[in-house]
Amino acid sequence: MISIITALKNPQHSLLNQQLEHYREIFSLGISFEWVIQANNLDAETLKKLKSYEFISIDSAVDSGIYAAWNSALKRIKGDKVCFLGIDDTPTRDWLAFADRYILNEFEMLTTNVAMQNHSGAHLNIRLNPDGGIVNLGQTPYSHPGIMFSNKLFINRLFLEKYRIVSDGLFYSSVGVLEIKGFFAECGVSMRVGGLSNSRIGSRNRFKELILALVNGDVSCNPRTLGRIGASFPAFALSYFPHIYIVAQKLRWVLYNK
Repeated sequence: MISIITALKNPQHSLLNQQLEHYREIFSLGISFEWVIQANNLDAETLKKLKSYEFISIDSAVDSGIYAAWNSALKRIKGDKVCFLGIDDTPTRDWLAFADRYILNEFEMLTTNVAMQNHSGAHLNIRLNPDGGIVNLGQTPYSHPGIMFSNKLFINRLFLEKYRIVSDGLFYSSVGVLEIKGFFAECGVSMRVGGLSNSRIGSRNRFKELILALVNGDVSCNPRTLGRIGASFPAFALSYFPHIYIVAQKLRWVLYNK
């Protein structure tokens, strides 16, 4: 079984209903998955509606951010495989069917490419994920929504809740190397760009949190870490110039992988 973890806060009802219908159709085809939702103080009516779906596991409580929500959700998963998707990340039926066939060891994963869309759903570009071999996610570019892990990877491991942007990167950097057991060659997930991590505030926070993680000893001081900090500085600097930042961000999304 696949456990799809989603942290939910103040969702747009039109988008939530769209995703519900998408997952309902996939579930009706017999693909073994659960949608594990950790909601931040969800209203009673929406909570009741979501609980009525047999493929949904949901809990609603005030949390300190996405990593706290993921940690809470991980305690409830039933699947042997795990992926983390936002409410605006959409997996295809074929990707989930492909992943459903695999049994993963602790340090194995499945990957697929990710189609980037703008806020209205129009195609922008494709983010390529590693497609084979041994991979260190702390040293390799990757698109998080297009990766599926073994549930064993998260036994006695948690995301650091004191950060709001960089904890997933810190987590996978600390894991070491993973083997890609299967690669789905099509775009298995569509991801809408934007959100906190790509916002001006998110860019500032990423730069500051990477430095804080270095100071706190949550990441080693090495050329790779210093390179990540340096690479995040241009977005940090441009975040103080809103119009230039927006243009640069759109250009980055369009030119990614070209």
